[in-house]
Amino acid sequence: MKEGQVAIGRSGGEEVIHDFSTHPHLLVSGISYVGKSSVLRVLSHQLAFQETNLFWIVDMRDGVEYMDFASVGIKVLSSLEQVGNLLRDMEAEHEARIQLFQKEQIQNFRRYNEKQTSQKLKRCYVIVDELALVLNDKALTEEDVKVAQIIKEKMIRIAKQGRVTGIHLILSTQYAHPDIVPYPIRDNVTSRLVGYFSDVSKYKFLLSQIPDIKLDYPDMNNIELNRDFIYMFFDPGMCFEKIHSLRLNEFDFKCIPSISYEKGMILQTVL
Repeated sequence: MKEGQVAIGRSGGEEVIHDFSTHPHLLVSGISYVGKSSVLRVLSHQLAFQETNLFWIVDMRDGVEYMDFASVGIKVLSSLEQVGNLLRDMEAEHEARIQLFQKEQIQNFRRYNEKQTSQKLKRCYVIVDELALVLNDKALTEEDVKVAQIIKEKMIRIAKQGRVTGIHLILSTQYAHPDIVPYPIRDNVTSRLVGYFSDVSKYKFLLSQIPDIKLDYPDMNNIELNRDFIYMFFDPGMCFEKIHSLRLNEFDFKCIPSISYEKGMILQTVL
């Protein structure tokens, strides 16, 4: 698999590959039990095994689902203050990379790395498991609302400009609403995995239309069966494909490797 690529599922027996170099951000959505966190874990495993990546996992539920990642030193964040600091760092890294590219007269992340024999930059991924716990200001204290507003502003900038500098967002939520997925984020995170919703208006918000593809209501007693998603991407027009998401046991991962945050960035993150 090429740099910047991950497998996100299968369709017709063939593996479906998502390429972050051409589709820089990804939104995963659907009601509870459709397997959103499982998708994020599969993507995180793949990113961990690629030496060209750095990533941070945001899990505001105390990081329980990602303890195996945290145990090998991968950064799992579980407070708004940490998330705010990370997004500030990502914005600063973005600006530093832009200045570097301008100095070298290079257009983007990929072309910069193609010219480097050493000291290559790494792609940076911010993975958020449940966006509502970060951006839903109706459920936050007055002080946290201010932090959430800063986080939203930084996310919007990365969503709009991160492709050029190799800084990416992978977001998940069960809420298809502009209070949780603000329009500037939705409209710039143009690749989406959409699982089951009972309300067809949710599909219209996330996919810009009500799809012909039908998804079954998830079986609460057999979560392993609940892995169907609609994959939306642009190539160059809007494309839709029904896929079956992958499970971790479909990969031959004996253990999660640790990653070094010491190399691959211009600036050092505070986390």
